[in-house]
Amino acid sequence: MLNSSLSIFFCPQQKLISKIRDGGEGVTKKCDTAITPHRRVERHSAARAEDKAILAVAYTGLNPAAIQRQIQALTAELLTLTTAKSGPTPSTSRHGRSYAHPRPRQRSKTRAHLA
Repeated sequence: MLNSSLSIFFCPQQKLISKIRDGGEGVTKKCDTAITPHRRVERHSAARAEDKAILAVAYTGLNPAAIQRQIQALTAELLTLTTAKSGPTPSTSRHGRSYAHPRPRQRSKTRAHLA
């Protein structure tokens, strides 16, 4: 949720307008100016006024620096959790029972194997 708020409200993105193939030369792409998805919705004529109002209220309560600090803190916490904890060893479980498989049986030599 934090990352999507950051990208929707504060990270401008370019939209592809057209692609023109130049024979064997390649493809020429035309993009519009970079703008945030939030501003695109504000400027779009098909967006409802209620939706625009909801976005405006959500935007006023956001602080991009605080969101970035929260993301970094959660990432650091996740890193410490993954590096500090090691799972159970393959030979034992939480309850001290062995998960190790018994040795596979060796096949007895039959006539089919000897032939």
